[in-house]
Amino acid sequence: MKNTTLGNVVAVVAGFACIGFVTPTEAAIIRAGSDYVRTPAGGSTFNFEWPDETIVPVDFEGLAIDPDNLDLTDTVIERKDTLDLDIGETGTTNIEIVALSLQSVAPVTIPDMMGNFDVFVTLDPTLASVGTMDITRDSDEGGTWSSSFTLNFKAFFRQGTNVIDAGPISPKTFSTSGNQWTHQKPSQTTVVDLDDSWNFDVGNIWGFDPGDEFDVSRSAGAQTANCHVSGSAICDPGDFFLDGLSLHDAGDGTHTVSPFTTPEPTGILGLGVLGLGALYQKVRSQKNQEPR
Repeated sequence: MKNTTLGNVVAVVAGFACIGFVTPTEAAIIRAGSDYVRTPAGGSTFNFEWPDETIVPVDFEGLAIDPDNLDLTDTVIERKDTLDLDIGETGTTNIEIVALSLQSVAPVTIPDMMGNFDVFVTLDPTLASVGTMDITRDSDEGGTWSSSFTLNFKAFFRQGTNVIDAGPISPKTFSTSGNQWTHQKPSQTTVVDLDDSWNFDVGNIWGFDPGDEFDVSRSAGAQTANCHVSGSAICDPGDFFLDGLSLHDAGDGTHTVSPFTTPEPTGILGLGVLGLGALYQKVRSQKNQEPR
């Protein structure tokens, strides 16, 4: 990310003087790239079901994957395809969720007097979380978008130095529509340009290491960027930025994410009821093996 300096401002003014307005041909391009969003603090909830049918709600918040380079970003979505759209047209790009980092707001009490656990959620590294995004151009400045994707994820329960892998959790398919996008970078948005890279070292961020297979990194380049220039105060005319909160619906719950780095009203993430019988048995087994 680059900070705007006086030199940048002078360069921007000079650039506008030279290039004038964005032409319709330039504006028709929507470049492939990545979107960087965060889950509002305290607004996300998973409902975990134990074998005795006890429902345990767990409130989550985003845990920044790379604070030095990505601000408060806890989720990264790649848009794989460049689109060329005239006003009124809609195009489709493939998307992939490539990073996810959530933590429980407070420890959760597991039934049967098993104690309190912190809960962490990330992507399942063995299954890609993919889908599509439909982008509509409503004007030279931007338009609307909708998407649908399947999220494959894993949960970890930590009690002190004891960490338990909850095992596979059923995937959930999310969809959203009627969201806004713009070519102009909104204020308080994480900017990743052509010179920027990032690294999600899960063990460093979470304070325990679930395994190297959960780490994610992206090198500098066109797919990683959301601002396809190098070191400039303005972005490419074909760049795509999410503009506002977006509500994702899984049928039995919703998930709201924000592209902004400043607080706003929280959204709710509900993935319905997640059966964790395997985890329950693991915890019981470990408790039974402890010295008395």
